[in-house]
Amino acid sequence: MYSRVLFPDAPRDYNGLLHVTDLPVTIINLANNSTTPVVIPNVDGKNQWLAIKQNGSSKRDKMVYQMWLDVGAVRVGQFKLVYHKRGPCSGWQNPLSGVNTTLPENVDDCKGYMLFDLNNDPYEINDLSKDPQYTQQMSIVMNYFNKEKARRIPAQISGMDPNMPGAGADWTPGWCDAANSA
Repeated sequence: MYSRVLFPDAPRDYNGLLHVTDLPVTIINLANNSTTPVVIPNVDGKNQWLAIKQNGSSKRDKMVYQMWLDVGAVRVGQFKLVYHKRGPCSGWQNPLSGVNTTLPENVDDCKGYMLFDLNNDPYEINDLSKDPQYTQQMSIVMNYFNKEKARRIPAQISGMDPNMPGAGADWTPGWCDAANSA
């Protein structure tokens, strides 16, 4: 966001944790632009407007990146957990070619869990999941992962529209074109 009216100290960056689900609630509250928040019931998003406006702390300290049957990723604080039941890495992106990492550049099978410290390793180069120094962090993030996995609702979208990707399918660029040409 950029506005000299809303942000007299612009340009500046806001580095608090935000999720895409926060955007609608935040934008509605930005439009209201008061210290009395607009409450929208039954949404996952958090109103981050005052945090952004005041360059304060995020109201979010954890979030789900994705949660499918075979792959999932969550974040708690600075730690991100990535899980793959089997197969090619589809949620965790392999490091850029030439980046010095303990992980291989091409990972064909990402079976298991990986833990990354995003504050100290924003490119997700060093998997900390087996490091005894991070046992407590791994346990905290795993607990959140398991809680969110239990809440996961199976995909029902393909039942509403058979041209849309179904359960287990990837939502990739171009699926709209493929559905429209069918």
